[in-house]
Amino acid sequence: MIAAVAAAAAAFNLVCAGNTIFGADWKHKTAFEITLRVDLQSGRWCSHACKETQRIYGLSATQIVFEAEDSSGSGTLNMVNRESGAYIFRIREDMGKVPIISQIGVCRRAPFSGFPRQQF
Repeated sequence: MIAAVAAAAAAFNLVCAGNTIFGADWKHKTAFEITLRVDLQSGRWCSHACKETQRIYGLSATQIVFEAEDSSGSGTLNMVNRESGAYIFRIREDMGKVPIISQIGVCRRAPFSGFPRQQF
């Protein structure tokens, strides 16, 4: 019974909402909402239609890092603070100098809606 409760606590959805900011002048904003499905025990996550899962990049007492920028600062950063719920998704190119798009918001925990069924 305790193991089942612990497993259930490790699997949850995060419903994150905030603003998408883009453009060189950072003046363009639109609201966003995204649901992330997370299973800390298996180290997997997915978003949107959740057709396939990905490996969680990093996990600590204070952060879940879904995706991380490379050492040059380019690529995608996707993470949530486990204490405050603060969420950031950012895509950078050109050696990390200019973010192409950023989503900044707050996540709240929701019941786990599951992962896609494995085919084999």
